[in-house]
Amino acid sequence: MLKANFLAERGYQACFFDNRGVGRSGIFFTSEMAKDALDLLEHLGWTSNTHIVGISMGGMISLELSLIAPPGMIGSLVLTSTHAGRTLVPLAGLIALGRSMLCISIASRARCNTELLYPTAWLDSAAPEKTGYKTNRERTFVGMLETARAAPEPTIIGIMGQSSAVIRHYVSAKRLREIRDKGFPILVVTGTIDLLVRPSNSYYLAKELEARVEVFRGSGHVVPVEQEERYNKLLLEFIESAGDNAT
Repeated sequence: MLKANFLAERGYQACFFDNRGVGRSGIFFTSEMAKDALDLLEHLGWTSNTHIVGISMGGMISLELSLIAPPGMIGSLVLTSTHAGRTLVPLAGLIALGRSMLCISIASRARCNTELLYPTAWLDSAAPEKTGYKTNRERTFVGMLETARAAPEPTIIGIMGQSSAVIRHYVSAKRLREIRDKGFPILVVTGTIDLLVRPSNSYYLAKELEARVEVFRGSGHVVPVEQEERYNKLLLEFIESAGDNAT
């Protein structure tokens, strides 16, 4: 949803959907979620030159999707704040995750997740005037609160399923090279102070995939929100450079 409206306003068809265990969707693997994504793309008729943008867990699913997609389906791939698996969350991220898991109310969980996903300096800085909020902390907190209240309360099974999928996610170097050999353009994006995904994971992906890597210095896990204008510009330029027949 982060970039669906942005791309739709520029003439592209865009689709975002709930993973298993989230929102109104049904122990998971990212490979199973990739099959769900493939089924959705085929249902939509997006079977040629489709541009895949995966953020965080969406990036993990996008890697698996890239391996099973029929030739010609994927026009380009953008991997933001993600990894190939078998990696450790930074200590600061583990502490923040533990704190978030202890948050019971929707409001307290939103506050904890705000601290987990965004750097303190950015949260305390002034929000863009167009948002109507004084600080980024205020606007992200309200946004998370509204999203949480609009969606069904996540079930324990759903949360455990999502967590287990992330923990068990793994795309080997051999499989990454299989993605590379498919020939579509790949862009890897990372923030330098991401509490959930170390930048070294992004550099590893870029190396094995022979992909372009774009570093957002001072950014945390949700680069598309923190540096929205730069990310949007980068995304649009990359998609356009990958071909004119984008979905």
